[in-house]
Parts: sequence; C-alpha cells; structure tokens
Amino acid sequence: MRIPFAICAAVLLCPAPAAAQDVSAANPKSIVQAMQAHGFAVEASRDEDGSPLLTSRTSDSNFEVYFYGCTSGTACESLEFWAGYRLEVPVSAKVMNDWNRDKRFATAFVNGDGNPGIRMDLIAPGAGISRESFALTLDFWRLQVEEFEDLINW
Repeated sequence: MRIPFAICAAVLLCPAPAAAQDVSAANPKSIVQAMQAHGFAVEASRDEDGSPLLTSRTSDSNFEVYFYGCTSGTACESLEFWAGYRLEVPVSAKVMNDWNRDKRFATAFVNGDGNPGIRMDLIAPGAGISRESFALTLDFWRLQVEEFEDLINW
C-alpha cells in the first residue's frame, strides 16, 4: 500500500508535542506547576546565590528543592530534593550508612550535631523530562521521605 506524499509531508511537518508539557530545571516555573498539579503546595524564592529555591511539604516533613548548574540564577541543569530534621536524640552514622547501603536513589546523611537528612538528585536540563516522569519522581520522593521518617522515628 502506498501512502500519498501529502500525508507523509504533513506528518513530518507537524510539530512534536509541545515542550511546554515538559518539566525542566531550566524552567523553574515548570517545576512549580508540575508540583502543584501533583498536589504539593509550593513556595518559590531564591537561595543566597540567586538560584531558584522551592519549599514544600510531604508526609510530616518540610523539604526544599535546590537548583544546580545555573547560569546567573537561570538555565539550571539539575535539582536536589532535600529534607533535614532536628532530633532530640542524635542518629548514628551507622544508621545512615545502613540506609545508603540498602537504598539506591535517596541518600541519607547526618550533620555534625547528629541531625539526619535525606536528599535525592534529578537531572533535568534543557528540554527536561515528561510531566509523567516527574510525577513518578515526586511519588518516589514522598515514599523515600516516609520510609526515612519511620527510620528516624519522626
């Protein structure tokens, strides 16, 4: 069966799905919109370097989204989801090391005061990733935070 040339040309010349549907670190507004669409309340600000900084909450934890690889506070290349906790009883480095041994994507740490934290990186430069992939990332972050809260008895 032969497909008419006009149909082939029309298909080739049709634009691809709109990039505006993608989520990119280069476009912080797309991150905010995607998080809000997924049910997160988001507050946008800037860090001390002028890079975008988002604040939100999941489960019982406040968290930040830091933007990295930015040029003059824009055109960022990656994100870091970060949550820190202040506990009355410090968490041992062994507990954090065990988490890091057993978990693949979210990394746990303890600061000099014995207070724990968790972080997860996402590379999303340029055109970024699909909203669906970002939604899965948000779901995964929420699950990791919930497991971490259980670990540290938050």
